[in-house]
Amino acid sequence: MVYSQETVENVRRYGADKLFFSAGAVTPEGRIGQGQFDAHTLMIRAMMENARQRYLLVDHEKLQPRCQRYLGSAYS
Repeated sequence: MVYSQETVENVRRYGADKLFFSAGAVTPEGRIGQGQFDAHTLMIRAMMENARQRYLLVDHEKLQPRCQRYLGSAYS
């Protein structure tokens, strides 16, 4: 799948009632981490901003003490 700034701009035009998404890691403080920072990360951030409800889908293997790059907070 190809992601670009145009994709991010299109996502910002729409709102969603619910967003289900995953992440590379989640810290004990609830910070959501991504393995790499790219246009896909920007698209997910835009979707998080526009969704009324956000559901983070992770299992125990995603719980990490810290991450190098952060997508946002699980508590906002």
